[in-house]
Amino acid sequence: MDRTRNFTFADVAQPTHRPLGAPRYSDVIISSRWPRPMSAGDPYDTFEAARGFHATRIDWLYLTEGNQRHDVAAFVAKLKAEGYFVTGALNSKLPDTVNGASRNRGRVLNADGEPVALPWLPEAWNGDPTSPDWHAIWMMHATTMVDAGVDALQNDDPGWMFSQRQACHTETCLRRAEALGADVNSNEFKVAVTRDFFETVFMELDAYAEGHVPVSANNFKGLWEQQIPNLHELFDFGMAEIDDFDIGDNTALLQRLRDMGKPQVFTYRTDDVSALRRFIAHTYAAGAHTIAPWDVYAGSQVPRLYTDPAAVADLYGFVRAVTSYLDGYEDAAVGGYDLEESRYPVPPLEVLAGSDQLSLFARARPGDPEAPVVIHLLDASDSPERATLRIRTANAFGRAAFAARLLVPAPYDKETHNHAEESGDYAALQTELPVTVDIDGGWAVVETPPVTPWGILVLTQK
Repeated sequence: MDRTRNFTFADVAQPTHRPLGAPRYSDVIISSRWPRPMSAGDPYDTFEAARGFHATRIDWLYLTEGNQRHDVAAFVAKLKAEGYFVTGALNSKLPDTVNGASRNRGRVLNADGEPVALPWLPEAWNGDPTSPDWHAIWMMHATTMVDAGVDALQNDDPGWMFSQRQACHTETCLRRAEALGADVNSNEFKVAVTRDFFETVFMELDAYAEGHVPVSANNFKGLWEQQIPNLHELFDFGMAEIDDFDIGDNTALLQRLRDMGKPQVFTYRTDDVSALRRFIAHTYAAGAHTIAPWDVYAGSQVPRLYTDPAAVADLYGFVRAVTSYLDGYEDAAVGGYDLEESRYPVPPLEVLAGSDQLSLFARARPGDPEAPVVIHLLDASDSPERATLRIRTANAFGRAAFAARLLVPAPYDKETHNHAEESGDYAALQTELPVTVDIDGGWAVVETPPVTPWGILVLTQK
């Protein structure tokens, strides 16, 4: 890119690859890990939660594991009838039969002939990727969900050969290691058999479905390279649990994943509602997603998270209200707290006054200089303040002046949210706050009220 030229945000924003099955920028995701209620006494309900968070997708849903009380096809059909995109889930410890409990066939054995589990899931014995039995078990679960009508699949723990911290000493593993000329304990062997397994079952699954079945993977904090080298080549997009958050680091990570063509979905393992709200806002501002904090794993020593929708539904409702300013918009510039911009001769976004933790994310429609530009404001401080921003006018629309308005989530009101969900009209879940715009040389100086923690500044040409 010629850094001497005054590029507009629409020039810098680039189209990104959105694989089949990946969420739209405006999607809202919940992860009912199992169909709920699971019993007469279960206080949780998948459909009630989906409505409470304004979900468009149900991802990471175990439909075939663990003596479910629901008929797989009937439950998926009910979800689809409500208009949800549905992603069924698989993992490294699937039972021998659909909705079964035994795990005896095709399992990894250690040097003493004992079955092996992940350290945090004792007695949930892992499948042996070299075993024909495990291959058949994985395909049985996958094809059952495809037959039921799921839109995609999610595979948890794709790097289980590494994370189980044991080598595989089954007869088929030993024969495969010998054929590869590799030590069964080596990373070389584990990488080879993991890749072979997924390449084989994905090819067979697509042939079975007579078309591509999208499969996402749990990719450990979004860091594909920390599991299997080039693991991202096998999967369509990533879903990851994360339990720490740095705006600068996470923004850089999402930029790398965008360049790889791998959309990213997170669950944030925290019961700190303020931190959770900032994380949700950040992922949408940076072009990713946070699964709603309901039926979410928070660690092996703590209860699962079942957050009341009232704590965060204003943010997810806002997403549904501003769909037109999310879908089709791509990263164009960043600025403010913990962010550096190097794509322009002069950084186009500045925070002149206000909170010392206000970050800015400009997004634009690639190649569309007439479309509005949006700047996401994320205030990570405990006490957000009024802010003064500077936006370089040449980068906005290539001209001296523009108009601006600030959209923010409307304060949560259960009745209003219920009406929006019932009617499908989410306009009431956003509100507009007053801003002022003054031109000072080649800059627009914009005064905004506080955002707590998220708002979208919409710029339009005059």
